[in-house]
Amino acid sequence: MRKLLFILTFGIAIHCASGGEPDAPAGQDTLTGTWDGLRPRLAKSGVTFSGGYIGEVLGNTTGGIRTGAEYAALLQFGAEFDAEKLIHWPDATLHIAAIYPHGGSVAAKYSGDLGNVSNVEAYDSLRLYEAWLEQKLFHNHVALRVGFMAADSEFAVTDSSTPFINSDFGAPAAMTLNFPISSYPFSALGIRLRIEPTDSCYLQVAAYDGNPAPGTNADPTPGAAASNEYNKHGTQFALRGDEGAMFFAEIGWHTPKPACGEKNAPLASSLKLGATYHTDSFADIRDTTLGLPHPLSHHGDTAIYFIAEREIWREPGTAADGLTAFLRTVFAPADRNFSNASAETGLAYRGIFQSDARDTLALGFAWLEVSPRVAAAQRTIGTRTQDYEAVIELTYQRALTPWCSIQPDIQYILHPGGSTAHDIALVIGLRTTIIF
Repeated sequence: MRKLLFILTFGIAIHCASGGEPDAPAGQDTLTGTWDGLRPRLAKSGVTFSGGYIGEVLGNTTGGIRTGAEYAALLQFGAEFDAEKLIHWPDATLHIAAIYPHGGSVAAKYSGDLGNVSNVEAYDSLRLYEAWLEQKLFHNHVALRVGFMAADSEFAVTDSSTPFINSDFGAPAAMTLNFPISSYPFSALGIRLRIEPTDSCYLQVAAYDGNPAPGTNADPTPGAAASNEYNKHGTQFALRGDEGAMFFAEIGWHTPKPACGEKNAPLASSLKLGATYHTDSFADIRDTTLGLPHPLSHHGDTAIYFIAEREIWREPGTAADGLTAFLRTVFAPADRNFSNASAETGLAYRGIFQSDARDTLALGFAWLEVSPRVAAAQRTIGTRTQDYEAVIELTYQRALTPWCSIQPDIQYILHPGGSTAHDIALVIGLRTTIIF
């Protein structure tokens, strides 16, 4: 099955690149088209369908654990229902999405990095990913969302880093390596409130289940028993007191969004400041590294983050073509976390060769710092110390049609695994994205 999907995915990409026309005309927005007019009729009635397939081959060419390549992919599909159009419920939206990640792991088998060179690689299983209801109030200045959600879809994210393939540019590594957070491919029951008093600022807060997959993200409480609840289909809705809860708060400012197609708007900027707090108990990281049977327990865990994005230059006469820079930093306590800091920065140029921002060239740098208490404990027991891992990624995303794009990618990983145990890894690959 994987071989068939691989052949199909890259066959479509090659066919489009060579100028051929598959079943869907190259000028339409999706591969499957309008479904003989049914799709726009449903959208007019309040039902919108979406779907896509991401297929990639990534290979470690040198360093890391060993050389080798894997195919990984993500099938995603969903539907959104406008309740006002369907049942005359004003300003309410129901959203449902499912995913099917499949394929092998380059990070686990070959490169050995902590951050994961692919942001689609996950356990092979069909799973529910999102199912939430959002109600907007007070002329859309307030939005309340309740249901099954992923925290990394709304918190601590940077818009400019979306072209990158390495997971470090998605949910911050200083969170995903420390907390049992609801991030891809796991979502959790939660509630989110967003307030936008003006067009240029917002405040949002949220609370989520403390551990959406205890079998995968082990309970951090000292002495907690191992769990076999892997939540492999995304349908685990249990809320348990011993798993705690995870809270987020974020305040942001951005320049007013230009009107659609506006070409003389000021250069865009945005700033975000946020924090997260987990209510569970966390074992002291030095004690667990030493392997002590009764590690010191810390009540709660937290992290703070800051994000800045700035449009540096825009091509004259265009609405979106130009160069944007971004920076994100995250800090967490060193006494209870494997990583006490992470940072990502980079540049992304949209529309460098194709007009209307249809292609993107991006260069990024990611840094993951290992807690010094981990290294201190490792020196005590005489094992190789971990200090940091860094990634340099160069990627280019090019549209072949409105519904198909290809993306060659290069990643240079220093200290894979956070130590000098493995040589510098060089990962190269190609990704194809198809919109159904």
